[in-house]
Amino acid sequence: MLVIAALAVALVVGLGLVGVCVRAYVDSVPARTISVTRAELIPGTPRFIPVTSFGADDRNTHGIWITLSADGATTAFSSRGPERGCFVAYRAEQSAFRDGCTLALYAPADGSALTGEATRGLDTFRVTAGATTYTIDLERTLLGVCRDAAASGCSRPGAPVERQTPR
Repeated sequence: MLVIAALAVALVVGLGLVGVCVRAYVDSVPARTISVTRAELIPGTPRFIPVTSFGADDRNTHGIWITLSADGATTAFSSRGPERGCFVAYRAEQSAFRDGCTLALYAPADGSALTGEATRGLDTFRVTAGATTYTIDLERTLLGVCRDAAASGCSRPGAPVERQTPR
């Protein structure tokens, strides 16, 4: 009888330890961030960083475009077009981002829709500036600004709509 009681206690303690280990593992998932040093960025020239967890289309891995303005402001844009999710590339000859499917153009300074069927600007991510490094938070996406005041599923100027970034 004493052996059975000891085994029961060992089982309960063992299950408790398994639960603690599982919880520690679940809580240990690292934050989804990307860090870029100031030296890696050239003012006025967007830099692409692929993010494999964002998926790919038939030619490109999706990711983020990081821009640095002359005054040091940094913006991180999604490389997925807001209309169809197609790859958005920077076209230096047009000084704009261009959606590969809709051919819509977006301003490199703020991601606003310039031409085409886009109903909103490019989605963005929060950027935190350190002394020599910029950290981009990939956990939350800020929806692009509405092109038309009547549009839905987008942000209003000065009032960003934030969503969990899909994994």
